[in-house]
Amino acid sequence: MKPITDSVFGDLEFEAAWVRDDQIKIFGEVCPVLLLVEGNDAEESILDEQRASYTNFRANEERLVGEAVEALFRYYCEIRPELESQFGPRAGDLAPPLANSSGLSKLVKFTTLIFPIVLEEGEQSFEIMGSCTWDPEHGIGIKVTDGDVEIGGQDLLT
Repeated sequence: MKPITDSVFGDLEFEAAWVRDDQIKIFGEVCPVLLLVEGNDAEESILDEQRASYTNFRANEERLVGEAVEALFRYYCEIRPELESQFGPRAGDLAPPLANSSGLSKLVKFTTLIFPIVLEEGEQSFEIMGSCTWDPEHGIGIKVTDGDVEIGGQDLLT
């Protein structure tokens, strides 16, 4: 497919989905990410819900990313005892105890910001995917749909 210039997402190339380089502010730093917009039909159409999700994300990025990181911290605290028994002596390196969410910056590297296929009319959603020290095979995924946050491995996403 030929590259396109979308009215909201800007210049995009097609590589199994519409993509371009972008960045998000996370852990107090600007982080380069791949922006990925999934096509919704055989023509790989970008829907208005995805444009609205992106516009809302950018307008509220600090709050939305902050909420996602806090949800990730709660998730990490829940699974950490299991990780500690799984890793044994290596747990201090791969899944150390954290006092607050800022400690995640040493354990997680976000790589992709996704605006997924629209499943319901009017839906607002985005996903953030990355790698993490405690599960290098499956990584980490944060899925936010209409304000509801889900955390899991990358297989949770799209």
